[in-house]
Amino acid sequence: MPVEKGNKVKIEYKAMFENGDVFDSSKDFEFEVGSGNVIKGVDEAIVGMERGDEKNLTIQPDKAYGPHQEKYVIEIPKGQIKGDVKVGMVIKSSTGLVGKVIEVGEDTIKVDFNHPLSGKTLKFWIKVVDYQ
Repeated sequence: MPVEKGNKVKIEYKAMFENGDVFDSSKDFEFEVGSGNVIKGVDEAIVGMERGDEKNLTIQPDKAYGPHQEKYVIEIPKGQIKGDVKVGMVIKSSTGLVGKVIEVGEDTIKVDFNHPLSGKTLKFWIKVVDYQ
């Protein structure tokens, strides 16, 4: 029987940028299909596969980490951040959001609170190891 929504699966995978550079991999990753614990593109692709099956996927942003949204790029008064602020720094907001400083001005800093992989098309190689 092929993998169905609700099955617990164990997969091997390599996650890559469009240029083929690997940014994540695992030989022993487990999740429940359809639970929302993995990106939608992988969750959907695993349905119908069987033990030992392999797939190469190209996943568009809408089925990965979403589009990059300008509404999550926010200017903050410099005085709200303690210490020396530099471009590339990662900061955490009082509400727990994590963002990257993309610009430092005279009185403000610009922080991008989008997921670092938002707006990116990703490539995955997946192999079903086991499921139940």
